[in-house]
Amino acid sequence: MSNATLTAEAPQTSSAVKRPPIHSFHHPAIKCFDAEETRRFYEDILGLPLNAAVMINDDGRGGDYFFMHIFFRMADGDFLAFFDKDIDIKPDIFKPYNENEFRVGLRVDTETELNEMVDRLSKAGVEFRGPVNNGFVTSIYFKDPNDLNLEISAPVPNYDDVIAREKSRAKDVLADWTKKTAAKKDAVRKAQATQ
Repeated sequence: MSNATLTAEAPQTSSAVKRPPIHSFHHPAIKCFDAEETRRFYEDILGLPLNAAVMINDDGRGGDYFFMHIFFRMADGDFLAFFDKDIDIKPDIFKPYNENEFRVGLRVDTETELNEMVDRLSKAGVEFRGPVNNGFVTSIYFKDPNDLNLEISAPVPNYDDVIAREKSRAKDVLADWTKKTAAKKDAVRKAQATQ
């Protein structure tokens, strides 16, 4: 769910319930293989402007450590950031992960904006899956040049109702899942402890 949703969801009328102190991402920072290739994808295809490129030449321990840190500005003012490390060059670092194991979800406000993203990806020859209606958002799924799994979602018309319903039952659903998976997880923890 997006940062805006979490903020909008926070109670505004009760002084007994405080809004969480963390209100948004400033910048998830993700490794990339090639900063310029990553810039072309995020700025030229997805339309996120490059806001900063910072070359770091010291790891704070006096070492000769170089990396490029690039920041792309999103509409809400937050950033999506990447590291390009010249001493640790590994292409396809996210290739082993499928979209259900590791994915960055981004948000647009309307289905029209989602369709515009579909057009951008199509024109650039980027393969994608969707749009898929997930009940609370409609999403498209694709990979960036680093094989990072991405999702862009637009809220469905009854989004606020769905989110309110899910919030009312979230702890019960999580408790059921915890109970269902407890034995398997305990076995894994015990196996790890004996290694």
